[in-house]
Amino acid sequence: MTNSIFSTTKLDKIGALTLILSCFFVPNRLLAQRDTIISRTIDQVTVQGQRSTSNVKTTRDGTTKLSVEYLSSLPKIMGNADPVHYIQMMPGVQTNSEYDSGIHIQGCDNTHNFISIDGAPIYNAGHLLGFFSVFNPEHFTSVAIDKTPRKSDFPNRLGGRINMTPNAEIADSMSFAAEMGLISSQGALKIPVGKKQTLMLAARSSYLNLLYSNWLKIDESALRYSFSDFNVRYIFHSDNRKKIYLDLYHGNDNLKTDGSVGLSLNWGNDMAALHFDFSRYIKNNCIVYFSRYHNNVDFSFNDATANMPSDISTFGIKNKTKIKHFLFGIDAAIHNILPQTPQSDYNDISPHTATTRLNTVEANIFVDFEKRISPKIQFVAGCRGGVYVDFDGNAHLSIDPNASIIQTLGNTEISLSYAARHQNIFQTGCSAVSLPIEFWYASSKSQKPQFSHGVTLAMQSLMFQSKISLNAECYYKLMKNQTEYNGTLLDLVTSDYDINQNLISSRGHNYGFSLMINKRTGKLKGWIGYSYGRAWRKSEIQEPRFPATHERPHELNVVATYTPFSRVEFGATFVFASGTPFTSPDYFYLLNGNLMMQYGNHNANRLRPYLRLDASANIRMHQNKRFSDGINISVYNLSGRSNDIFYTLKYYNNEFKYFHVTFLVRFLPNISYYIKF
Repeated sequence: MTNSIFSTTKLDKIGALTLILSCFFVPNRLLAQRDTIISRTIDQVTVQGQRSTSNVKTTRDGTTKLSVEYLSSLPKIMGNADPVHYIQMMPGVQTNSEYDSGIHIQGCDNTHNFISIDGAPIYNAGHLLGFFSVFNPEHFTSVAIDKTPRKSDFPNRLGGRINMTPNAEIADSMSFAAEMGLISSQGALKIPVGKKQTLMLAARSSYLNLLYSNWLKIDESALRYSFSDFNVRYIFHSDNRKKIYLDLYHGNDNLKTDGSVGLSLNWGNDMAALHFDFSRYIKNNCIVYFSRYHNNVDFSFNDATANMPSDISTFGIKNKTKIKHFLFGIDAAIHNILPQTPQSDYNDISPHTATTRLNTVEANIFVDFEKRISPKIQFVAGCRGGVYVDFDGNAHLSIDPNASIIQTLGNTEISLSYAARHQNIFQTGCSAVSLPIEFWYASSKSQKPQFSHGVTLAMQSLMFQSKISLNAECYYKLMKNQTEYNGTLLDLVTSDYDINQNLISSRGHNYGFSLMINKRTGKLKGWIGYSYGRAWRKSEIQEPRFPATHERPHELNVVATYTPFSRVEFGATFVFASGTPFTSPDYFYLLNGNLMMQYGNHNANRLRPYLRLDASANIRMHQNKRFSDGINISVYNLSGRSNDIFYTLKYYNNEFKYFHVTFLVRFLPNISYYIKF
């Protein structure tokens, strides 16, 4: 008979995590005394502690990740927990006013960002009004943001990278989630196909005018607007080492106005991507993709009409391989671009000749070396080399080095990084708020590829048993060959329109710092962030230097959720930011019945500060392992402040006056019902 000692330690942690550690051993001394010892037992010991979990995580390489499930507890804008909206609440990412769907990271323009679905580019990430991005939150599990290039696999962009990640696991059973609100509805279906395959379907559609038609007016002209999104993902796991994913996306927007000036806008994205993941002795990821964005602007005034189509299509391939300390790969793309092509019968002028399509190619190879040179110091160095062939056949070579060093001091990490980057295609146009009338264009011998040097010093620290995290960051970015559009809508309908005459070159530099305190655990969670940043530009024809149109030097963001009971959650977001710059006329006068204006220095004035408070409540009516449903009640701009969007000059009561243009309504309430099973 063999005697034994069996001990069980039970460890209970937050999140209902129970870990049973069993130790079974027979000491030699006990075997020698087995005739006299019958049994020995150690009573069960229970050790209890807290596991600090956070739904906002910053990795060592500077990537910030947010859980979409966590975002659903925050105030929902018109019933949507939009991931891009909450990214704009992060320090270093600028808050936008209504109508502006652009994303501005560390002072960079919207065109400087790379936005993607699992690595496949999406060229226009926003729907109109600035409330909705093109990403249906029901289809995605997380969103990641890199505020600046740090490694060589970062794409050819000067700004940040935002990547939306759908579910990548095989489903055990069918599941369905849907949310129905006053403005839009969305749903997602997950279907297992055998033991190795899963099909995911998601759709969203708006019906804004159904209840809000009386509010949707611009200068007494009725506004009719709708959008839709469709996502598909097919998942196949041959085994744990070989995985294949297929992603499809289609989105479309339509806007029309009625009045003396008729305006019709149509724009949308299409994307298809095939992913191959392999991991055994090495880790390899390959993606082949196609992405297209198009927009078309039609407007009419009296008997004059104009039409301005544009689009961009890209076919590309990326391959990334990780072997021990090395990361290397290729990134190649073929672009076919139609710049904005005006066709007009304005003043009986014959339509423009169609603009020639621009065909360009860019190919890059990259490599990173990552090594821990001491227990507390990690070093990363790499380079990205590329060749870009413009639409005239000219080749442009680029070499973009990067380096980072990370020092660990207990629960604190400090990193210093440098990266250079080139950008060969860019978006431009006469819109100051990233409206869909902007179009994509390609660099050439006359419009040289854009270029930047960037340095970032960052710190992240966990405090009070990891319940609170502190993040701080300062940055400087030198930017060259920036392109500004100097034309207006009237330029587009003149017979001698030439896009190159309206593109001016500029240079600039961005600098600033940000600070965020994040409470990670407890009934009350959230973060407080403050950012200071300047984005200066200096063009060849304008004196002196001027701030970028999107610049907000000061910004304060507060995001909080409170869960007093298991089925009730309250959320609130608050933002206070400096006003954006604009150019005002020094004086104006009438000449032969025509209004003439003399403008002052470019962007020398600012709108009033931006302030907004949003609030919401989630009430779960039923909740178990298989079924849950509830109600979300939210109010956008609970503070009721009329924030400026831009200024306009109007003729009122026999005199000209300068008016603030604000959003259509002071606040927007919404109630939605959601269900999951």
